[in-house]
Amino acid sequence: METPPTTRRLPWIDIGAFLLLAVLAALLGNGANRPLEEHEVFVARTATELGRSGDWLLPTFNGHARLEKPAVAYWCALGAHALFDTGDIVSEFAARFSSVLAALALIGVVFELARLAFADRRAGFAAAAVWATSFGALRYAHDARPEMLYALFCGLAMLGFVRLALGAGRAAPNTALAWGGVVLALLTKGPFLPTFIVVGVAVAVWRARRRGAPSATVRGTPVPSHGDVG
Repeated sequence: METPPTTRRLPWIDIGAFLLLAVLAALLGNGANRPLEEHEVFVARTATELGRSGDWLLPTFNGHARLEKPAVAYWCALGAHALFDTGDIVSEFAARFSSVLAALALIGVVFELARLAFADRRAGFAAAAVWATSFGALRYAHDARPEMLYALFCGLAMLGFVRLALGAGRAAPNTALAWGGVVLALLTKGPFLPTFIVVGVAVAVWRARRRGAPSATVRGTPVPSHGDVG
């Protein structure tokens, strides 16, 4: 009986392809130093006033309380301001810096979600390439609004739940990833997308219980095993 030929694995190709996608996402899109658009001004100005007042819990815009959005985007802009700016005004670059990082991180999240879903690294690279060159990535990677941070945290939550469902890795870190992503998404822009994610998990749990399928647990709550996904 013939022995099947051994396929050489070249991990450096995987690493190189991933880095190429990351560079592509970083270079394409709008310039980081262009003038702020109307909605971006809210982030930069609010972050500036937070830094001046020293009160990071009560965002203000032109001296008035701004409670329409949670504060994570402002905190991120202030963190970038501390690294890159001089003076006390949050620059365009600092206001948008967290969105660039979130877009790059989201490439890895999309890659891992697709790789797990299809059990194929090629599917992961295809999904990451589509994401890195999509309109949303190119539009919001250099935008001060919290959309890209929100997408990243929702993606991390989904990745944590998927890893739990498939039994990929230890339960504790995956649980922390899933619920940590939900919490950070809530603190970034609110409950809309995290609610859909949690409801989807609840429906999957309910279906698994109805079918009596074996499951993993998320802090005591069953989550469908690999064979139940899809």
